[in-house]
Amino acid sequence: MLGPQLIEEIRDAWVNIGRVTNKPEMVAAVPDPLDLKVLLKTIYLASIECEEGVQTKIRVVLYPDTTLETLFYHAPWIDAFPFGEELLFSTETVSKLAPAFEKDSTAIAVARNPQGRHVIVGALFYGKKFTRLDQVQSFLGRPPALIMSVVSPGSVAIAYADRVVGRFEKGKFVLANPGPMASDLFVGHILAVISQQEEFKKHPDNYWNLYRDCLERLYFTAAKKGHGSTIIWLPSSLLGNAARFIQTGIKISSKYPGKMFVVNVLNRIAMSDDSHALSNDRRILLEFLDVLAQLSCVDGALIIDDELKPYRFRCHLAAEKWCGRVLEGTFQNAIPTSAIDTANFGTRHNSAINFVGACPGAVAFVISEDGPVRIIVKIGDDVIIWPNCQNTVFLD
Repeated sequence: MLGPQLIEEIRDAWVNIGRVTNKPEMVAAVPDPLDLKVLLKTIYLASIECEEGVQTKIRVVLYPDTTLETLFYHAPWIDAFPFGEELLFSTETVSKLAPAFEKDSTAIAVARNPQGRHVIVGALFYGKKFTRLDQVQSFLGRPPALIMSVVSPGSVAIAYADRVVGRFEKGKFVLANPGPMASDLFVGHILAVISQQEEFKKHPDNYWNLYRDCLERLYFTAAKKGHGSTIIWLPSSLLGNAARFIQTGIKISSKYPGKMFVVNVLNRIAMSDDSHALSNDRRILLEFLDVLAQLSCVDGALIIDDELKPYRFRCHLAAEKWCGRVLEGTFQNAIPTSAIDTANFGTRHNSAINFVGACPGAVAFVISEDGPVRIIVKIGDDVIIWPNCQNTVFLD
């Protein structure tokens, strides 16, 4: 499974990304083949293990030459937690340690001892960075080293600091992509609606950047919950016509659209307000988005409008079957041409496809229990799906 060809494929991708992004330090830090193989095999096997019924989720940083005594000096800006003795780096040890270290804010540090064995020498606390919005919180950046993280059972992200190289899953290496926010088709679809908002007209670039990060935060947070869920983004002008395709559910009577929290943040930035007030407004925005993500995990769909205002949750989507083409969205600006067989999808995905097909303008974010997030929109006569939107170059 982890033959020399696959290991070299990962190393080549690492070097190419370093060159394309003009990061010579990343090119110079390409991992040794043996280190790469040992870490990947161990983390992959740990990812499919359960400890007391809980799936193993952990992150590992490789410092080949560090020791118990020198761990402090390899990344002096990071809080280090050296152990008093070396622990053998094995699937069993990793699985046992995983409950003690939350992978979103902590990593175990692995080194190669003088005998050539891979050992665990301690832990690193670098602060939580979950999405780009989390940059507003106080955190210490991830170290410039090989980092491996369990994404889901059987899926391992491979990164250098904050730059994701790709994922190992189902026995293959999948190169990370720029994500749907790099696609003119998807971005243009969203901008056609929000560009009519007054706040966008005042701060077009800042408003879009923050709005984009809110959408990403929403579906990444929902995916972290480990439940399957569906979030429907529906322009307010379409709510009336779409109502016939939305059955049951619990109506939300909220006078607080998420857009209001976005505008509060933008106004603070425009006024160059003090950091405390700005941090507080950003915290409120994050908490609001996290509540929406939690609502989406209740069985059924969450409906929000273009102002990020929740409309209804626990909804049953009841549009007629979509009989047109379903194409796979590209992460560049090429026109999609590859057809997708929807028979391979379950009820949740097909309900979202049918709804989007019946309601042009809507966007569905469909989160699978086993990891992938798919974005579904109708553009022209076709329904387009961007698969596995979590496999990006920025977030793991």
